[in-house]
Amino acid sequence: QSDTDCIGRYGFRAETIDKGVRYYVNASECVKVGEEFNLFLLARGRIEKAVYAGMDGTSAGVTMATLTGDTSGVDAGLLENIRRGGIAHIFAVSGLHIGALYAFCLLLVQKTRLKKLSPPWRFALVFAVLLFYGGVCGYSSSVIRATTMCLLLYFAKLAGLGKDSLETISGGALVVLLLSPVSLFTVGFQLSFASCFGIALFSKRIKALVYSFADWVRYSVFRKERKPFVLEEDTHPLTVKQRVMRACVSFLSVTVSAQLATTPILMGAFGYASVWSLLLNCLFVPIIGAMFSVLLLFVLVACIVPLSWSVWILYVPNVVWSVLLLAFETLDFSTVFTFEFPAGAVFAYYVALVFACGKWNVKRSWTRVLAGLALILAVCGTVMANV
Repeated sequence: QSDTDCIGRYGFRAETIDKGVRYYVNASECVKVGEEFNLFLLARGRIEKAVYAGMDGTSAGVTMATLTGDTSGVDAGLLENIRRGGIAHIFAVSGLHIGALYAFCLLLVQKTRLKKLSPPWRFALVFAVLLFYGGVCGYSSSVIRATTMCLLLYFAKLAGLGKDSLETISGGALVVLLLSPVSLFTVGFQLSFASCFGIALFSKRIKALVYSFADWVRYSVFRKERKPFVLEEDTHPLTVKQRVMRACVSFLSVTVSAQLATTPILMGAFGYASVWSLLLNCLFVPIIGAMFSVLLLFVLVACIVPLSWSVWILYVPNVVWSVLLLAFETLDFSTVFTFEFPAGAVFAYYVALVFACGKWNVKRSWTRVLAGLALILAVCGTVMANV
């Protein structure tokens, strides 16, 4: 190991889940053998030094967890409360983080002089940034998946090809499994791709249901003229109110879709599902997504300048984290669902989702009946297992 990985907060931490029991391994000492140059470890060590030099311990630990996925610097009680709140995925570098970095790279490429570069060079630039950041984060399955998906989308855009979300997600899964076949049996891989497939299959349907319900309430309850919400801007420009409404409904549909697809896996791996998850995800995920690129930029500047300047450069992120973490330091989010979800019920549940996704080329009435029967079997199996 390098010097920055040896002692104290630079130690390693491994975690294994087995029948609801969590095991931790922390290194208090280690021996450095030989010299090895590793650009990723050097960059990560510099980031850590700058962050801890410019922030208090709690904010620094959370910043490292958000930027690199390393939660060893986060207080155990705070981390457990965040887990119980259902938003621990903000510390697993994945689509939220890679997507924000990808969007920032596209902004630079499209709005600066870099737009004069030819498409191959623009792709190479975005590829290099995402690849380097993935190396700093250790190339976890979620990082590889998100990076692959972003690069596939960007390649399709530059090449003028059509894009299909299911094909992109499947391509990301294939790349991860080719690099590490055993990832298929890890909880991180299952949660990562389950949430992606859930969003791809159900977010549009949930969005349409929300709009239909809003139109029905407007017409039946408030007796106003039936005027469906405009979903696209191609023929009708959206008002500010419509843009805000569309953004809120879109985010809600994405969050609910991910929750539907990942709940059985969470129940099987951790033995519980958070009752706060939907609320806290709606509150914190947009904030984290919006501030991620800015936070990374502040940290990069702090890495370049002398460490003594870090206090001033990271002052605002330090204050923001203190405010955001106040809820988890003062409130208890330990209320969770703790019932057994047997394998048969999980299978029936996913069968119900498959029939409900609307991708079958059969009559809609048949898919609804089959989805309903599978869901009834899932509920009955769960009830019988918990009686």
